[in-house]
Parts: sequence; structure tokens; C-alpha cells
Amino acid sequence: MKTTWAIIANPQAGNRTKGDFWLGLEQLLTQAGISFEFFFTQARGHAEMLAREILAQGYTRVAVLGGDGTFSEAVSGLMSAENRPDDLQVALLPFGTGNDWGRYWGLDRRLENSVQVLAAGHTRLIDIGKITFHGESGDEVCYFDNAFGMGFDAKVVALSEKLQHLFKGQSWTYSMGVLLSIFANRSQRMRFELDQDAWEHRVYTVSCGNGCYTGGGIKQTPDADPTDGKLDVMAMENLSLSKIARGVSLLFRGRLLEHPSVHLWRTAKLSVSSEQPIYTELDGILHAPVKSLDVEVLPQALRFVCP
Repeated sequence: MKTTWAIIANPQAGNRTKGDFWLGLEQLLTQAGISFEFFFTQARGHAEMLAREILAQGYTRVAVLGGDGTFSEAVSGLMSAENRPDDLQVALLPFGTGNDWGRYWGLDRRLENSVQVLAAGHTRLIDIGKITFHGESGDEVCYFDNAFGMGFDAKVVALSEKLQHLFKGQSWTYSMGVLLSIFANRSQRMRFELDQDAWEHRVYTVSCGNGCYTGGGIKQTPDADPTDGKLDVMAMENLSLSKIARGVSLLFRGRLLEHPSVHLWRTAKLSVSSEQPIYTELDGILHAPVKSLDVEVLPQALRFVCP
């Protein structure tokens, strides 16, 4: 088995494309005594493929240089690999736009700090979410590390992607996506089946957190813990425009759970169904709409390098 760090790197991470950035990172890694090899992504979804190829080549240490989406793709590749080793270690060098997973763990965008964390080698076993989408052409299994959302959450991601493309990945595009989505999103009736409960209602938005941050530091599930074997599921009922405005205000102040239309559950399993297509996003990555899906938590599924 190879103990060299295989670094899956998004060449556009943090809008850094100049050679001096990569040279500086290589120097820091070398000075820290870290053996490494870069594997550069070429398109969306490529990190998932690279992760599986890296494990097939015998690597047991995989780091990701990029944002939440690139890290989530890599996690999906690692979790779906047939030859995942028991001693696998996974790390993140956060250089994306939102960095919500890194924010939870106290990882920042400074290269020196990220390399120090990697060199120290402290690890925690983390939970991973598994989603089975039931589509017309069959079932599809996906994985996520931080969070997935439905309804308004997915609409925000869709609009934010368009804004990020126009404005070159500026962090404020998510906030603008939130405001625009207020007028673009529509509630739909959904049925939830959880560990100890069942609930059906017209729903405006849903966020299911393994971690507590989404959208560049917003807390929709503030008490979510990626080591407790549970998901925190937040659902907001159908809202009037005035209640939506209050919800957005509470959201940006970190007090969303105070809204009277918000429901919160902590569960290891969740099934969702609707007569209408359900639009979803996983760690900021949009998925094709389906009418039903099943979610479960895989406890202590990966060993993650953290401060």
C-alpha cells in the first residue's frame, strides 16, 4: 500500500490558476516532510472517478484541494469504491467558494495551516450520508459528507451556480441566490418517514445536515454533528411572503429554528416522497429530480484528518 498523499486538486480552486500558487504549495508540503502526488480534475464529476482510480492504485491517503463540491465528489468515489482499505485517511485543503465542511472543522484557506494539519495527522471517524434516488430508469446511490437540501435549498444552488458563472465565483453569489429564490421557489407536498415519526405537509424548504453549515457559513441545522450517527432534518412549511422574509432574516442571523414554521428532527434514516418531482442538491451539487428517495447515515464511515 502507498503512504504517499494522493491530492485530488481542482485547478480552479479559489480562482487560483497561477503557477506560483502551485509552486508555493509544493514547497510547503516538501518542507513539512509530506510525500505527495497531484491528480488534477478536468471537469465536474471527475473527482469521483479519480478517487476510485487512486484507491485502485493502492493509495491509502487521499487529500482534496478544492471546495465543498470537489470534496463531496471525492467522498462519493471513495465510498462507492469496491476496494476501499480499512486504514484509509481522507483530508481537505479548503480552497473553494463556500468551504462549509472546512469551516465546521476549523480548517481555513491559508496554505500554511492546511499543510500543518495534514502533517500533524490527527484524525476523527466521521459519518457519511447515503442517498438512494428512485428514478424512472431505476435506483441511483449517492453519498454526501456535509448536507443535502430540497425545494428552496436546491433552487438557491441552481441560481447561485448561474451567478457564480457570471461573477467568477464571488462568495456573495449565494446570498443573492437566496434572495432571488424567494420569488422563484414554490412549495410542494412531501411525506417524511423518520426513525420515530411520520409527517406530511406542503413544504417550502428542507435541509438535512450532517454538518451544521451550508451556503458559505449559514446555519440551517446549527446542532448537526458529523460524528453522532444522526442527521438533523430541518423542514419549513408553506409560507406567506411575509413569513418567508422573516425566515430569511432569521437564517442570516443564525436563528432560523426560532421561526414558527420550522420543524426539526434528528434521525438515522429518512424517506421522502412527493407527487411532484423533488429537486435536490448534495453538498451544493444539483441532482436530477425524482419523486422519492431514501437516506441513511453510515456511522464512522471514513477517517478524516482534522485539527
